[in-house]
Amino acid sequence: MRMPDSAEIVSGYPDPTRPSLMYSKLQERRFKYMACYDLLSKAPKWHDYNAAMTKKCEQKKKPSPNPSSPLPASLPSSTSADTVHSTSDASGDETVRGKPTRPIGWKKAKVAYQEEKLDASNHEHLKKMATAHIDIAEVAKMQHTALASGMSAQHSALKRLSDEAIMNKDLTGADDDVKKYYILQRKRILDRLEQEMATPTLTPAPALALTPASAPATVNHEK
Repeated sequence: MRMPDSAEIVSGYPDPTRPSLMYSKLQERRFKYMACYDLLSKAPKWHDYNAAMTKKCEQKKKPSPNPSSPLPASLPSSTSADTVHSTSDASGDETVRGKPTRPIGWKKAKVAYQEEKLDASNHEHLKKMATAHIDIAEVAKMQHTALASGMSAQHSALKRLSDEAIMNKDLTGADDDVKKYYILQRKRILDRLEQEMATPTLTPAPALALTPASAPATVNHEK
């Protein structure tokens, strides 16, 4: 890269013909981006870079001390070595600070923006999916509870109908074995109802509609 001369640094605007001529000489073709050069060459960052490179070049042109010259006797060797090392570090730090940071460019910036936007979109999509899964689980739980409650109510209704059929069974003309079976079934039903009535946590079963043929007096008469 060509180093800017002192006239260019003082004026603040480099000679626009020199880069074009140098590019044509090195690449053997005409430089086609003079508009970009005219725009970027006036940027403060470009001037700072030129100033840093000029300063670095001047430091390199300074004569280095003669390594064969003896050190003063009053200074210890360790002090001299530390001084040289610190001077070298300071020069290296100044060189590093003098180099500008290269921008990533429009295409890379566009790709980075698209990737960031895609990451945000994926995060939002995953968040919506998690919320949907939670909602589905809640709905499934409610449906399971409703189904279990409905099945329990249906089972209770079927059992009540069975009990009512046993209690309302007309035993007129039945033989002794049939009468004994229904008497035992009726006793079991009555015992269960009494236990349910005595338990406060359970809902008492509805009263059974008994016919005169299945009244307790008839049951006692059969005994």
